[in-house]
Amino acid sequence: MENKLAIKAENVGKQYHLNTRNRFITWTNLRRLLIPKNIVTAWQKRKEEADRDNFWALRNVSLQIDRGERIGVVGRNGAGKSTLLKLLSGVSRPTEGQITIYGRPTLLAAAGVGMDASLTGRENIFVTGAIMGARRSEILSKMDEIISFAELDKFIDVPIKYYSTGMYGRLAFSTSVHLLGNIIMLDEILQAGDLGFGQKCIGKIKELVKNEGRTVILVSHAIDIEKQLCQRGIYLKDGKIQTVGKTEEVLEKYQNSFTANNDLHFSVDDSSILEKTPDSEEGIFISGNSQKEANINKVATGDIGRKLTNKFNYNETIYFYIDFLVNKMLHTSRFKLLIKTLDDTVVFTSNDIDTNQDYFQVRTAGKYQAIVTIPENLLAPGIYLAEVIAYNYSERKIYDQSDPIKFIINMPSENIGLSFVDEQVGRGIVQPKFLWQIEKND
Repeated sequence: MENKLAIKAENVGKQYHLNTRNRFITWTNLRRLLIPKNIVTAWQKRKEEADRDNFWALRNVSLQIDRGERIGVVGRNGAGKSTLLKLLSGVSRPTEGQITIYGRPTLLAAAGVGMDASLTGRENIFVTGAIMGARRSEILSKMDEIISFAELDKFIDVPIKYYSTGMYGRLAFSTSVHLLGNIIMLDEILQAGDLGFGQKCIGKIKELVKNEGRTVILVSHAIDIEKQLCQRGIYLKDGKIQTVGKTEEVLEKYQNSFTANNDLHFSVDDSSILEKTPDSEEGIFISGNSQKEANINKVATGDIGRKLTNKFNYNETIYFYIDFLVNKMLHTSRFKLLIKTLDDTVVFTSNDIDTNQDYFQVRTAGKYQAIVTIPENLLAPGIYLAEVIAYNYSERKIYDQSDPIKFIINMPSENIGLSFVDEQVGRGIVQPKFLWQIEKND
């Protein structure tokens, strides 16, 4: 049976120690510790502190992945997806349990890692290949294929500092995917380039699996990509496996987690811009304390009176209330609101600088509060997900990203019902009310 296995994990766990206090022992503290009566008390105190600050990113994870399988891993931010890939690829070692790898795994956690903007595309192919452990002869043998797949024939000998974001992403993905081992692990990199190239990437992965028998483990928030590419799915929540099975079944359970009444728990302090109401339980994201360059602290939906609710009528205005923290002066920072359907189809996005040019170049440190207004008579009745992403435009760097929150659009009772035309062609995701000017010409 092991001849057909690519990866076997048994009761795997990964623990991190978050405490950074008392890392240095002063002479006074050392002298106190040397007094016999204080030794046991101090040891017990430090042990209790360590136990409180230990964090299990993964726990009790057991799975088997066969050769040639395509596995999709889903879960909310902080569920342990990236940690799982690091353990399975050998980048990090488990705290407990055992992992057996039958092959050469390669983890792609960020397209373009190691690329030098001053070097040409061709030179960066050699640099990236060397970082991935490929021999020069292997890189040379696949050079033409890498360039052709990236669609950069005319620009391959141009320094990549002149590349567009799409060109950069295409070069990074093409270089990586052509020099991989026989176990491929992808962490949020299949969105390289434009939509057409994204489909090309998916096709290439399928080709590698079919023709070369490579194993693929994919982490992606793009549900449509998981559906296209993966045969089986793994749903992680709070560092533990919730479901393993067919991709459609796993994705359905993951999507249903956003609609469970008891799935989001929160408290709102007095300093919040929001007022808690009984209807607010499913429409808020509360972040833990984290010291990033920018933190998204709270995202919620509510009415014009700043009372939380995630249920709206089609003819009502929707307000998104966002609290975020900038910890130092940032250049070319952006905050983006992303609205999606439950099947991960993007409905639209909105950037804070669209109507706030003051923050186009420089944003000083401090606490910020934003209100984003979605007009009435726009979104068709249905269930939607909203996320907020903080990122740096020029550096192509994400500072922070909220978990999705759910909100619901209902049709007013007087307008319930579909015409026979709506039933045949559908209403669409957006359903704005446009002005029709009609004149009768006799």
